[in-house]
Amino acid sequence: MRPIDLGLGHLRLDGAAGPAEALVGEYGPAQGVDALRDAVAEWERTPREGVAVTTGASLGLAATLATLPRGARLLCPRPYYPAYPRLAEAFGLEVAFYPLRAEDGWRPDPDEIARLLRRPAAAVLWNAPANPTGAVCDAARMEAIGETFTRHPDLLLISDEVYAHFVYDGSPAALHPRHARTVRVRSFSKVFGLAGERVGYVLAEPGEADAISRAHWMLAMSPPATGQLRALAALRSDPGPRLAALVSRLCAQRDAAAAILRRCARVSFASPPAGFFHWLRVGGGARDDALAERCATRGGVHVLAGTAFGAADGAYLRASFAVPPAELTEGFERLAAFLEADASPPGPRR
Repeated sequence: MRPIDLGLGHLRLDGAAGPAEALVGEYGPAQGVDALRDAVAEWERTPREGVAVTTGASLGLAATLATLPRGARLLCPRPYYPAYPRLAEAFGLEVAFYPLRAEDGWRPDPDEIARLLRRPAAAVLWNAPANPTGAVCDAARMEAIGETFTRHPDLLLISDEVYAHFVYDGSPAALHPRHARTVRVRSFSKVFGLAGERVGYVLAEPGEADAISRAHWMLAMSPPATGQLRALAALRSDPGPRLAALVSRLCAQRDAAAAILRRCARVSFASPPAGFFHWLRVGGGARDDALAERCATRGGVHVLAGTAFGAADGAYLRASFAVPPAELTEGFERLAAFLEADASPPGPRR
């Protein structure tokens, strides 16, 4: 006998035209539609049981943090994606920051992480390629950090890999240290241009994926149905050539933007090996939040202030080169010209 659902409070209409329309009219499975999970499993070369579809990578990250005990200690990079400390606070977690420094190429210091783990922690947030810096860890550091993690088998490694497909220099093969308990958070937003559809996914051991799906259901119920359908169509469309062309274009745009920025004596930066952003240190003693505001109101270009990312050792701006080609040159020319002409005196280049 087929059970009749009188439990969920949603309007269900008879006479749907087909499977897609029926899916849109119903709450979907907690872990995501099976066809999409199968497609993700094939794309990522991993078992379907370890795939959980989420409402964007942000909800994948939130649901993962929600599985941690309240009051647990979380290690987080700094600078960071702004949602990290806010989500940790929302779930009652204690945050300890491991610093990322310019002189280290914005890559984690194995000794610093080992020192922080002398006091018990439930999880480590790992972001590669990093937002806002675009950094990717080198193999030697990765091995050293992985060795530290082996001494903490109960530790959960949460690897935010939203920009995983956008590595321009070096190999993207290893984006996180090898560790037994690892949750990888990924998204369809960047790689398929589906940011508005709000579909992401996590890759984990089956038990971990189940726990994340249960937490996700409590936060947002099932992932968006229409977004899952579009993500499935994208995965079935042989995305490899399109993705390769997109990466090539963004690499060229990174270099074009860098060439413009190098003409501005007030900024110093290292061209990022991955990601979408130039992370600029601005000399002259300006406050970066006020500077970002002046860039918008007087310079005609929007950038983000480093304080939003936890930057504390100088004035930083984050500028995206993942913009339409027609806007790239004009946008970075405006930024460089405004920074040169701004009232604050220019500082020395590093």
